[in-house]
Amino acid sequence: MLTALYIMIGLALGLGALLGYAALKFKVEGDPLIARIDAILPQT
Repeated sequence: MLTALYIMIGLALGLGALLGYAALKFKVEGDPLIARIDAILPQT
């Protein structure tokens, strides 16, 4: 029972670190399409 808990904690930490790395590696600075749409549409 305790071994399963350690395995799940290890998997959670490993996958969390992988997701954090992927978020930094594939970060998008900005989308020019969104800026163009914001300029066209009225802002309230």
